[in-house]
Amino acid sequence: LSASAGRLGSAPDGRPRLRRDGERHRLVDVRTDWSVVRTLAAPSGDLERWRAALSLVRGRPFTGLREASWTRVEGHEAEIEHTLTECALRTSAALLGEGDPGGAAWAAEQGLKAVPWDERLHRALMRAGAAAGNLGQVESTLRHLALALEIEGDPLGGVHPETARLYGQLSGRGRSVPG
Repeated sequence: LSASAGRLGSAPDGRPRLRRDGERHRLVDVRTDWSVVRTLAAPSGDLERWRAALSLVRGRPFTGLREASWTRVEGHEAEIEHTLTECALRTSAALLGEGDPGGAAWAAEQGLKAVPWDERLHRALMRAGAAAGNLGQVESTLRHLALALEIEGDPLGGVHPETARLYGQLSGRGRSVPG
């Protein structure tokens, strides 16, 4: 415990950041990556703040923790996944609306780092690929989604109907998916 207190250092008031509070300990004046991302990703923010939030995404939440089941039980994973997905979708749509399909694709890909199975993010990536005239990206996005969802056989039979419709519209292929 004293090693943790030493690593956290002192708060602006000169006292340790890790303080005893009855039977528990509490942190004072400590920012976490999540608190920064949550602030930047707020729906009331703007495009630059959302991009800044997404630039901090490195992968799945809590990857690398030996005992991370508490993150699911207490809802932290779900909250982070929801916030990052919504931020990525807003950012991708805004950038696509500004005529920046590369930026829109980047935003969707950043969201997929954290939530690789989210079909809405895959649809955003398909839209960005189509807007850039890159039908190969539309195809590869569907294949990536099928892998993420562990779909065997025809991916269009296992994805959400909205994803299958969008794929058909953007690719012109309907249910014919290359292997």
